Amino acid sequence: MSVGALIEFYFKLIICITIAEEPELLILVALQNLSCKTINNSCL
Repeated sequence: MSVGALIEFYFKLIICITIAEEPELLILVALQNLSCKTINNSCL
């Protein structure tokens, strides 16, 4: 797997965990992921 694929998998895993606990946090994670991809194409 490439680094990008691993990062995407990591975020999807976090989203799956947090969606059951805190839907508001899911929105923040999604926005952070989107902003990282559009600004510098990486998210660490």
